[in-house]
Amino acid sequence: MNRVILAVLVVILGLNIFMVVEQQKKSAESSLMPEVEVVEVIDSSHCVDLNEEETLRCLENVIAQGDYTGNDLFILGQLYFHGIGQSADKAKGIQEIEKSAINFNELGAIEFLGDYAAEEGDRISAQYWYARAIANGYLPAQLKLANIYRYQPQSEREFEVALNLYQDAANRGSLDALYELALVYATGTGVEADLEGSQLALKKGCDEGHQKSCDLFGQIENLLNEEKTEEE
Repeated sequence: MNRVILAVLVVILGLNIFMVVEQQKKSAESSLMPEVEVVEVIDSSHCVDLNEEETLRCLENVIAQGDYTGNDLFILGQLYFHGIGQSADKAKGIQEIEKSAINFNELGAIEFLGDYAAEEGDRISAQYWYARAIANGYLPAQLKLANIYRYQPQSEREFEVALNLYQDAANRGSLDALYELALVYATGTGVEADLEGSQLALKKGCDEGHQKSCDLFGQIENLLNEEKTEEE
């Protein structure tokens, strides 16, 4: 394999080949690490067509009366966390979200806690919450856990675990996981480079409508064609 072609490819795509090393040192800077998103306050079935403050008070009343769902707790926790309808209180928000995750197994709450832990650099907690989401069949969490093992590996074994998680998620239909596998094998990062295998994965993703796979597939094809022309 021509490593020059791969290096040029990485530069073109803005995927600096040294990114993996940097992300191991500063994981919070990784574009692949999750960010905690702001809640949409209209999600609660008990409290609709209200402004932010009214939604907050409505949910507090619903929960105080005892007739609430895990989603109600999750939404209320996010309102506290982000300061929607009142001043932000992250600790209070996390407390409500944990109740939602632990008592109701609310997937959104479980993922939120994993994202928050990852954002805070709490690897152990992030692993726990993502693993719990995965146990409930939630594929996006599997991709996030794989990213932790890939970009913050504490041993060679963890990188292997990341690849296995990507492969399993890809086998179960995750086009994002298939794309990540293609990146790994295209750049030969931590594995023996396999440009042909990478292209097959990218073509499959592209055929199923994954735009990033289409873009990367086209870039690699162009570079391979340029090399072929130069050799002739």
